[in-house]
Amino acid sequence: MARTSSKIRQHLVIAGSAKPQIQRAPSRNSWTPKKEREFLAVLGETCNVTRACEAAGMSKNGAYKRRRKNAAFRAAWLETISAAYQQLELVLLEAGRAFFAGHFPELEAELGGMIAGGGYEGPRSPDRADAMVWAMTALSVTKSGVPRVRRL
Repeated sequence: MARTSSKIRQHLVIAGSAKPQIQRAPSRNSWTPKKEREFLAVLGETCNVTRACEAAGMSKNGAYKRRRKNAAFRAAWLETISAAYQQLELVLLEAGRAFFAGHFPELEAELGGMIAGGGYEGPRSPDRADAMVWAMTALSVTKSGVPRVRRL
């Protein structure tokens, strides 16, 4: 009979007509559906991978490795962060920390059609709003941490 460490948790799995198999239970360092939900919820609230990892009890390296190797997790991450950035930028506009340098009625109409969670209710694709989101994101990610615009 094989010896097992008392620290390794195992359970018997019987599925269909297959032979019973012994599988290890997930360790506390393994990603679980609950940890993924916690991670994505905090990521959506904060746009901060470090805080999301802390909330889920996982390492940052582990999160990036899972994103690289797990397509479903990668898609959920991208969807969550995209919606979170849209919300963040709308909050910045509403708080007066970002503003339009001119009059852009088509863009303002598209922004008015954006809804919580990253959805959109409007007559056409929100191309202008998407471009603004990408531009604000690019401007806010600088080495100094200070957003700025340079004249060409």
